[in-house]
Amino acid sequence: KGMLAAISSERKLRIGVVSDVHIDGESGELWKWKKAIKHFNAVGVDAVAVAGDITNWGKIIEFRSFAKAWFNEFPDNTRSDGGKVDHVFILGNHDVWMNPTLRSHYGNDEDKIKESILIYNREKIWKELFNEDYSGFFVKDIKGYKFIGSHWRLNSDRPPVEGGEKCYYEAKELPGYLKEHADELGKTKPFFFVQHLHPKNTCHGKEAWWPDNGHYTTEVLSAFPNAVCFSGHSHKPLTDERAIWQGGFTSFGTCSLSYSSSLYGVGGRSSHGVDSDKRGYGRGYVNSGYVIDVHDGFLAVKRLD
Repeated sequence: KGMLAAISSERKLRIGVVSDVHIDGESGELWKWKKAIKHFNAVGVDAVAVAGDITNWGKIIEFRSFAKAWFNEFPDNTRSDGGKVDHVFILGNHDVWMNPTLRSHYGNDEDKIKESILIYNREKIWKELFNEDYSGFFVKDIKGYKFIGSHWRLNSDRPPVEGGEKCYYEAKELPGYLKEHADELGKTKPFFFVQHLHPKNTCHGKEAWWPDNGHYTTEVLSAFPNAVCFSGHSHKPLTDERAIWQGGFTSFGTCSLSYSSSLYGVGGRSSHGVDSDKRGYGRGYVNSGYVIDVHDGFLAVKRLD
């Protein structure tokens, strides 16, 4: 108790981290996002990372609600104390695929579908909402620290139905970028990589949902012990010690701002939002995130509900 406060004056960077916000329609789950960023504002974060699944259905109206809440809290990307706050927002599978339920809502009206969901309008809507160009792979410099982001993308232009191309995700630009910038990234000062899936064989091991299927992410990041990855998707609790993996690099599982999944085994929530597994661990509406302080030589990590 009090340890973070005692060293707070020495920090170089403060990051708020959440994932799997799952904004549903115009206002569903929105209160959780608002509460999270209000807290991030109060504690003076320099950046907020969202590791995918910003929305539940990939609808433009959901992204608009997400962005409106952000800029209401951080007008012109500025905290209430006048400090600058950057955002690193990553698309997840829910943000880009066509869920069968959504398609059934629109029937065969392809024009209506294209008008309503982000994937057909990414460049235009992203620029409109966040005042930055959309790129599947991007790098930001925040107070001298590199943040690398890789959106969930698919191998075809048309969003697949659920269960379709989920395993084809890969951060295909990452190996080349790391090789080209190896001297700049160094081996000590941390840099941050954000994608939706846990890199394979890192957070939560075999019990993660659809772990990144080995397309170089774990392999290439392991050459950089100073690399720090934020990833979501599995909704596994932050209180599980496997949520933070330290091997060749450091990998943080970021749970979910919407709901947590069972600690053991794969699967989602029950229809009542709470269920339990054979070991008695529950899953349900636990809305989690991190505040992470970057210091010379270490990270100070605070887990939040």
